[in-house]
Amino acid sequence: MRKGTPVCRAAKMFGVPERTLRDRTSGKINIDTSKSGPSPLFDIEEERLVDHIKNMASVGYGYTRSEVINIASEYMVQLGKRDKNHPVTLQWFYNLLGRWPDLKVSRPKTLSELRAKAVSEESINKYFAELGKILEKYELTDKPGNIYNVDEKGISQNYSPPYIVAAADTTPCVLASEKSSTVTILGCGSALGH
Repeated sequence: MRKGTPVCRAAKMFGVPERTLRDRTSGKINIDTSKSGPSPLFDIEEERLVDHIKNMASVGYGYTRSEVINIASEYMVQLGKRDKNHPVTLQWFYNLLGRWPDLKVSRPKTLSELRAKAVSEESINKYFAELGKILEKYELTDKPGNIYNVDEKGISQNYSPPYIVAAADTTPCVLASEKSSTVTILGCGSALGH
């Protein structure tokens, strides 16, 4: 806007609401402000919180919406930006998701702690090395009809994990105990397909 041009005329010329232009020219709102509304309650600290949320979800300990709200509220109290009587709200949580599009709320897959530890490159290599020794010991390398694979699948009847907040580009897992009642299915097949 050229100096001396009336605000009313400039607003019409550029298709900007007159009140918006007045607020900026008078200094009521910073001229560099591009988004209206309140600013985030914390900036650098919010990035740390988001990193913590993503890291915890990536190792199987994702937080629910209410847990994120509680953690953020406690964090803000520690930083002196809120008091205990004024925790952050669910609206703050949804604004957080809007500011951080790499976060999402999703239902994780359950994964027992023992199974999580067993699925490592080292344990898989050890398994196949031991399998090779057994096949050679019992001379089964050329007898696929005598090689069977038996597997069981336990289906939990009552555990359903809650929705958690995690990185948008991942499918989170949640660690769960295997103490709930389960139904077990047993399957068997030979290397020949029988």
